[in-house]
Amino acid sequence: TLVTLAQWIPDEALETIERERVTIFGGIPTHFIDCLDAIRRHPRDVSSLKSAWIGGAPVTPDVAMAAREELGLRSLQAVYGMTETTAATVFSEFDGPLEILCENKGRPIGEFEVIVCDPVSGQPLRAGEVGEVRVRGHLVMQGYYKNPVATAEAITPEGWFRTGDLGVFDDAGFLKITGRLKEMFIVGGSNAYPAEIERFLQSFEQVRQAVVIGVPDRRLGEVGFAFVQLHEGATLDNSTLLASCRQMMADYKVPRHLRFVEDFPRTSTGKIQRFVLQQEAREQLGVAASGAGTNA
Repeated sequence: TLVTLAQWIPDEALETIERERVTIFGGIPTHFIDCLDAIRRHPRDVSSLKSAWIGGAPVTPDVAMAAREELGLRSLQAVYGMTETTAATVFSEFDGPLEILCENKGRPIGEFEVIVCDPVSGQPLRAGEVGEVRVRGHLVMQGYYKNPVATAEAITPEGWFRTGDLGVFDDAGFLKITGRLKEMFIVGGSNAYPAEIERFLQSFEQVRQAVVIGVPDRRLGEVGFAFVQLHEGATLDNSTLLASCRQMMADYKVPRHLRFVEDFPRTSTGKIQRFVLQQEAREQLGVAASGAGTNA
């Protein structure tokens, strides 16, 4: 039986799991964070759960461990896929170690091809090299409905679907997604990947979620702008957070702008709308361009 929700409301999701004795569920990290917050406020019987899958955004160790322990999961699997590739392309094993999950790694789960290649030339890259993930085979869509131009842009003449995602294979055949090609920004000639910076920011126990985007900079071309949401009741100031960033990350990865938010603009399913944050950041920097400080 497949139990669906009309919209994402954490308390309703937990009530549904308890009432229907749901055994498997899945979602993006936001869904798991919401469920953990809700079940801590109001405990529920979710002992029917056996496993879950998580994907769509970086999975941090604290979220992964809390989800397994507090939701009583025997397994939590990392998944990567898109609607255009029939939802799931790679999965981590049911009994895979936590470090595989927290690195968002998985292996292809069917008889189709997955490569990491140079996004311009399309030439496959070796293990350890970051490039665009492309998929070819029976799971790839035929095309976008009544939109041949978009279809031609997304699928090469050889049948490879350009996911627009950046990833890297390791020597064991695991694929790790490192970010979106369009979300990557270049700071003084060095590639900065938002997912990597977000992962570090979310390692702070006070931080619930973080989103990093690239914004224009007169000197470096682009720099990072971080939107940070804290856990309820937690406190953290700009200087402390940025100082830690400078100690633990290369300088070009350190956000030049930081703003604390109560929540993020989201879709009805809970996905964060990065384009809205991009617009807000640009508007703020336009207003603050003549100001004295760089941090919001």
